[in-house]
Amino acid sequence: MHRSSNAALFRQGASAKNQLAYMTPKWRGLYAKIAAVSPDNSNGEDIDILGLRLLYETDNFDLVLNRSQVDKKQLPGNQDEDYIRYALASSYTWDNFYLGGLVELNIDDPQGDSTIYGLAGKYSLDKLTFKLGVQHKAFDDSNKDNQTLYLASINYAFSPQLSTYVEVAEYADDAPTNDPANNNGENRNDNINIGLNFKF
Repeated sequence: MHRSSNAALFRQGASAKNQLAYMTPKWRGLYAKIAAVSPDNSNGEDIDILGLRLLYETDNFDLVLNRSQVDKKQLPGNQDEDYIRYALASSYTWDNFYLGGLVELNIDDPQGDSTIYGLAGKYSLDKLTFKLGVQHKAFDDSNKDNQTLYLASINYAFSPQLSTYVEVAEYADDAPTNDPANNNGENRNDNINIGLNFKF
């Protein structure tokens, strides 16, 4: 469950600048990581984001528990508390199947406290790869509309360097259907992407 750009659903960052990290030795597939991140060198804080991660990996299974704490000086406005994020993710691979899941908890989030659930599956058959995924964000504040993203894609590999894909995505909020701001339940953004992937 790797977030690329949909920050509205996933609040875990994919990468960071100015990071100092340490990884413990592995013991029977179990190890830990700690990271201090300082993207802003002028705010008076030595550590802007502190990340802790506990991982367990085998040949076809992995489980990750992540906690990150973002200093309030990194947040917009004048927030009184640091923003804390927890994420529990796991995946299992067997033969041509892959299944991954995620639960993410956001506390003192400037966008609103929320819980996020994600599930993704992949099946590979020769040169074809089929993918399905769903992500759901539930806000603690009942005045905020929950959000859901549905994804489906097919990828065909002509060669290891060239492939083509078709992806269908539906991004929807879950406002009541009788809410005028939701256009009677039709406030949805459907997307179809067709493209080519080149590898050099």
